[in-house]
Amino acid sequence: MSSQEYDETKLSIPVPSASSPTTHLSGILHQKKQPSQPTSQAGPRTRPLVLILHGVLAHKDQTYHRLLAKRLDVDSLRFDFRGNGESGGEWGMADYENDIEDLDTVFQYLKEKMPMYRVELVVGHSRGALVGWRFWAERGTSQQVPYWVALSGRWRMDRIHDRDPVYNPAFEKQGFYEWKVRVMGQPKTVHVRPSDVSKFEHYPIESYVSRFPSEQDVLLVQGSSDQTVPTADCGYYINTLNAMRRRNNSTNLRLIDEADHNFKGHYDEVVDVVTAWYTRRREMAKQGNKDVSPIALAQQQQQQGGGFGKGRL
Repeated sequence: MSSQEYDETKLSIPVPSASSPTTHLSGILHQKKQPSQPTSQAGPRTRPLVLILHGVLAHKDQTYHRLLAKRLDVDSLRFDFRGNGESGGEWGMADYENDIEDLDTVFQYLKEKMPMYRVELVVGHSRGALVGWRFWAERGTSQQVPYWVALSGRWRMDRIHDRDPVYNPAFEKQGFYEWKVRVMGQPKTVHVRPSDVSKFEHYPIESYVSRFPSEQDVLLVQGSSDQTVPTADCGYYINTLNAMRRRNNSTNLRLIDEADHNFKGHYDEVVDVVTAWYTRRREMAKQGNKDVSPIALAQQQQQQGGGFGKGRL
């Protein structure tokens, strides 16, 4: 898709729950250029929107995120979690509560400022995947989204101790480890403390996945050469989801051969896998296929007979 076929608008989304009233999340709304359609007597239809969630010490434009936004046939919103990228606030290695609040904030912002949208798909990478599992385990009845894609999601949280040889000497010397990275081309240093490792280790991912709404369709994507999250972790997700007696074909797994944790050099493959799966699910919903998410079927029924409103910034 050429640059003339879409618009991108930077958003600054206030976080009411943050300790500082000036804390904002930095986001980018990617909108496809399309002719507006008249509203019918049935009323205006909402437009589908995709949310894109990044991983640890990452940002909204990292890895495949921009390419995915371009390749999707619908609008999307990608944003930086608190303390990451261009968003305000403090970063914490295991501050998942802040991430959950940030996602709550984005949904509320969309509801109040952009009611023309309904979130139809959420794509979460690494830490973004961990956040998504918890979010829908806790918010599934209030934030109904038919499709969920989790990439490079960790299961065996205790394997954070694989980094003990890196962390422990610093813990013993100064009480924390200085993690030095480059984010958005700029150097960044954050502190990791023993309490962070403990909190990370005890993140109850199995509990969240076992409570994940059965009405949502799931796609798991993993690189076969991921050294951060071993491919075997996918098996734990599949086993737990299948134990819930989910609908036929509602959980899918795709492996990207020779790809690492961030899919470096394989962005096109990742985007192709995600967009193909999403397109197929949407086609199934339009056909009334009972194997697709009941949420999608209900939304499809609600949309029949309406015309898209303009709904552009």
